[in-house]
Amino acid sequence: MFNDLKTDKAEGILVHCADWGTNVRLTINDILVEMDIQSNWDGFEVSIIDGAETQHFQIDELPDLLQILNLS
Repeated sequence: MFNDLKTDKAEGILVHCADWGTNVRLTINDILVEMDIQSNWDGFEVSIIDGAETQHFQIDELPDLLQILNLS
């Protein structure tokens, strides 16, 4: 999914799977991004953690992550 980016660059992906879901840390355009991804009845709940702030999103499929991260 991140290999097909045309203008943005993703590096250093770290994935940790647990009972509650998956934690993903990666560097996009030299900015550290941390996400928690949990499967639910409607697809996936994604929490993007930025310091003390957390944004929550509901997506249908994992490739939809590119849209919420504003990547192309």
